[in-house]
Amino acid sequence: MKFIATVLTGTILLFGSSSFAGGFAIGNGGDVVRCAVDGYYYSLDYLITREQFVKAGKVRMKNVSESLLRIQSLIDQKIPSLSASFLHYRQLLTNTADFTKAYVWKSEDNLPDISDEEYVNYSGCTEAGYKGQFFQAIIREKVSAPNSPAQVVFRFDPEVMKFIATNSLQHSFLLVHEWLWNIAKDAIQNRQINYFLHSKQFELFSPEQIKAYFEKTGVKIN
Repeated sequence: MKFIATVLTGTILLFGSSSFAGGFAIGNGGDVVRCAVDGYYYSLDYLITREQFVKAGKVRMKNVSESLLRIQSLIDQKIPSLSASFLHYRQLLTNTADFTKAYVWKSEDNLPDISDEEYVNYSGCTEAGYKGQFFQAIIREKVSAPNSPAQVVFRFDPEVMKFIATNSLQHSFLLVHEWLWNIAKDAIQNRQINYFLHSKQFELFSPEQIKAYFEKTGVKIN
C-alpha cells in the first residue's frame, strides 16, 4: 500500500506494509483534535499547553525538519545524556520496512482509539455543543520477539498524518510526543516536557535550569 507521510524533509513517499511474529504491548497514542471553532487540526499536547506555550514565547520554523533539528541541537548543548536517544529516533522516522531496527513505522487506516487521554475544554477550540473531533494519529507498541532486541512499532493513520502535517508545529509536537515516552511516565509529564522543548524557554534556560524543570515534572535526567 502506498501512503504519504511528511516527516524529516518535506513530503516523503513511503511504501508498506510489513508483518512479523512476536508479542505486542499496547502503550500510548498520539492524539489529534480537529477544533470546532476554526476547523484546524492540532496536537493534543499543544492544545492543553497552548496558554503556557504562548506565554513562554513561540519559536518560528519553516518546516518540521527545522523544528526537530532545533530540538536536537539544543538537546546536544544542554541535555547531552539524551542526544543519542533523540538522534536515533529521528534517523528512523522513515523506517517502514526494516523490522530489525529499534523503531518501525507502520501505516494503518482507522486506528482504534486507545482512550489514554481525558477530554478537557480546550480554550479557543470548543464552542457550545461542540467538543471538537478526536483522531488517533499514532499508536505506540512495544514488541517482543524471540532472540531479538527491544523494539517499538508505531502504527499510524496516514490520513490523519496528512492533516496534521500541514502545520509544522503541530506535526513536530506529535512526533516529539512519541519519543518522549522513552523518559516520561505519564501523559502529564510528556506534554509538559513537549511544550518546553518547543518553547523559547528551552533556548534561554541554562542546563541547570532545564534539569530543575524536568525534575519538577517528575523526570530525572543526568
